[in-house]
Amino acid sequence: MSAFNVTDQHIRYLVAAANRWNDHFDRAIDLEGFKGQAVMLRNANIQSMNHRYEDENEPLVSDFPISIRDVITMRTDPMQALKAIHCMDYQCCEPDDWETSPAAIWLRSLEGDIIRKLAGYEEAQWEIPDPIAAH
Repeated sequence: MSAFNVTDQHIRYLVAAANRWNDHFDRAIDLEGFKGQAVMLRNANIQSMNHRYEDENEPLVSDFPISIRDVITMRTDPMQALKAIHCMDYQCCEPDDWETSPAAIWLRSLEGDIIRKLAGYEEAQWEIPDPIAAH
């Protein structure tokens, strides 16, 4: 599969999902916070593309077209959000330091929070018990 820059809407969806599902990072409550998250994700994607395709050198961005309405009103589904996270991760993973980057940590946090909210997660056993010995 080829690497590509995700759409602006993909990034808006992730920011909206974080606003809805993420419990571990401070939720951005203003336009600048939303833009900061979006810029971080877009730049991670650009850096990955620049790393993968060395002949390209797309400049990083300092702004992103997102509004408070985009984030507040967008409906997000947990399964779709997980798939969008995995797509973003795949499109950003080329640099050697990807796993420790702020964008990767942000995606992992969002992924974990969504998983913990899935139906049945809370009721599942924390630890798998040893099997009962046969008598």
